[in-house]
Amino acid sequence: MVAEPLEFRIVQNLQAALRNISVANGYHHDIAALSVKLDPNQDIESLIGDEALRPFLILALSPDAYDYFPAEQIRLRMPFIIHAINNTDPTEDDSKLKSYLRLCADVEKAIAADSTRGELATDTRIFGREMHEFDGQQVWAMVEGEIREHRTYGEPNG
Repeated sequence: MVAEPLEFRIVQNLQAALRNISVANGYHHDIAALSVKLDPNQDIESLIGDEALRPFLILALSPDAYDYFPAEQIRLRMPFIIHAINNTDPTEDDSKLKSYLRLCADVEKAIAADSTRGELATDTRIFGREMHEFDGQQVWAMVEGEIREHRTYGEPNG
């Protein structure tokens, strides 16, 4: 039986790390739901819908890129955006900022817990964060990053 492609197993590892976010595991939140969005052209807002579970994470994968090196070696760059949505308390002045920074901290901690994605990837990096508001009292944190994998060209299954 052929092993699943490395990239698939890497994404599964990142999903598991994000699902592991819980207060019991030393995070600020208990993640209520996680979705993986594979179509970069699909509207993120449509995935949230009337979902009442919060905080809610969406792992959006962007088109990847190959860098070729001698001896049939490649570096595969797999960009992603993790969207984290949570409710805030509009009566508290610092509620949105605190919720945004806590969401970002939880995502960063989950990614950094194993940046090699179970030794399947070279590293996982965060490049930036953005805060947005949604429906007036929800905060939307967007954490942008990239997974890098070095492997031999023609050996996608490891």
